[in-house]
Amino acid sequence: MRHLLALMVLAVALGSGPATAGELRPATLYKTPQCGCCEAYADYLRENGFAVTVEATHDLPLLKRQYGVPGARSRAAIPSWSKAT
Repeated sequence: MRHLLALMVLAVALGSGPATAGELRPATLYKTPQCGCCEAYADYLRENGFAVTVEATHDLPLLKRQYGVPGARSRAAIPSWSKAT
């Protein structure tokens, strides 16, 4: 989930200026196609003033490298004991 948040924050930072009252801030959320928690997070963002575009991809590691996400690594490389359940 941290990598998702980093990508989302990056997309917001690069894609929009300051929002005015009542204006929706644009955001792009990159996710794997099968991720349900990402869809829930997109809904949360919409409920809190963001106009969210969801981009499904199977290559999040490439996007992380492309956008310079600090500490970006494949979720598969994270030890199973450290993953949230």
